[in-house]
Parts: sequence; C-alpha cells; structure tokens
Amino acid sequence: MDTLRERLRCGVYLRVSTDEQRPENQVRELRAYAERRGWTIVEEYVETESGRQGRATRHELDRMLRDADRRRFDVLLVWDLSRLTREGIRMALTYLDRLDAVGVAFVDYNDPHLSTLDPAMRELWVNVSRGLK
Repeated sequence: MDTLRERLRCGVYLRVSTDEQRPENQVRELRAYAERRGWTIVEEYVETESGRQGRATRHELDRMLRDADRRRFDVLLVWDLSRLTREGIRMALTYLDRLDAVGVAFVDYNDPHLSTLDPAMRELWVNVSRGLK
C-alpha cells in the first residue's frame, strides 16, 4: 500500500515568523503538494501572528491539536518542523507523540525525511522521544 497516494484527509498547519510575512506562498505550495498525492485538505490552520508573540497566542495550533485528537484528519502537513514549533526538540516530539497517539501522521514539506508516513521514520521518532523522557 502506497500511503503517499492514499485518499487521506489532510490538515495543513502554517505559522509566520515575522509580522511582515504572509502565508500565501506556503499555502499555495502545500495545497499543490496535497493535490499531487490525492489528499483531501479538510482544514487549514494558519497562525497570522508572529511566533515571537509566544505560545499563548497560537490559537490555530490549539485548534489543530483538538481536531487531530478528534481524528478530523489522517495526516498533518506543515511547511517545515520550525513552523510547528520553535520550542525545542522536546516540545516538537511532544506534538509528534500526540499526533501519533491518535493515529495522525506528520509530513514536513521541506524535509520529507521527517515524515511519519514512512514506518522507519515513525519508529525513529518514537524511539528518540522515548529516549528523551
């Protein structure tokens, strides 16, 4: 079974780095990526405030995590891991563990080697996460 070509429901998460950035280019690329794989985007979670504002302002991250918990989508597509979090590797692994626990895969557009759709990479993430706890 080629999981990259399955009819997966996809959530897209985007975050800007600065107040001047706009996510339109990322949105366009991620939509095209999902379409090429036959995925159906069910929701786009776009943080329009700079990540420098702190975790408390990341309402779209919270909404995305709640929707993941409800299995609203099968795979979360992000521009890159730094768009998901800049809180360090432990927090990144916490988010990935949370997604994995509810059966949601993670795909990094700019670094496809980080995709947990790949069983070997998923196992690596799980083992690294266990080692840091």
